[in-house]
Amino acid sequence: MVRTPSGHSPSQSRSSGGSGTRSRVLEPGDELGPRFLIDELLGEGGMGRVYKATDRELGRKIAIKVLLSELTSDPQVIQRFKHELLLASHTERYRKSLRTNSNS
Repeated sequence: MVRTPSGHSPSQSRSSGGSGTRSRVLEPGDELGPRFLIDELLGEGGMGRVYKATDRELGRKIAIKVLLSELTSDPQVIQRFKHELLLASHTERYRKSLRTNSNS
């Protein structure tokens, strides 16, 4: 659930582009559930938007990618998105391994 800084769910959403089905643009201070706080929009592409956010549970900065709503019903897009997530997690584990080994 998305909450605005004032604590209520937005009744109107700002979207980019001319399509009425595009995903809502999250604003700094918006919350995604109780865990994530949106800091800023980092970029926008063909699949969606990427936001810098704070993971309150882990106490660290993260990136959150939000798919465009019109793409969420396409199984190929969902598969590509999942593949991208797997690649990102492998890359992060590799970087952590390099940092750990270089500190030894």
